[in-house]
Amino acid sequence: GQTLAQIETALTSYLAALTVTANDVAILAAGRNNTGGAFDAAETTSYTNMVTALVAKGYGKIICRGILPSGTHSTTWPDENGSISSIVTGIGNANVVFCDVSGLGIYTTQASDTTHPDTSGYATIAAYVEPLYRTILGL
Repeated sequence: GQTLAQIETALTSYLAALTVTANDVAILAAGRNNTGGAFDAAETTSYTNMVTALVAKGYGKIICRGILPSGTHSTTWPDENGSISSIVTGIGNANVVFCDVSGLGIYTTQASDTTHPDTSGYATIAAYVEPLYRTILGL
């Protein structure tokens, strides 16, 4: 339930407590709390700052995963994912990679909110993103 700005603030504390090597991988997986179109200047700054902090911490690879489509696949968040992809391109670091997940198919969600995946939905997502991550990591 946090925005990019809130996650950026929390990331500072998290990174301070971690020991990281070039063998470590970070996955920055934004949710839909900032959806509503392309990132504005503040959102772009927060996302860029998070990636920059992960690079500075020493992660060998940073996967910037796009926002997952809705469970019904009624939207794939093209403007928001375009913002993430543009940020990654602008950073210009071969170790920072955009992971497009817009091809994920329909997955089941919790009946209570119809947004968050249920157990089966998480399994569907995992089966889709794991091969993407493995390809990015050369595994």
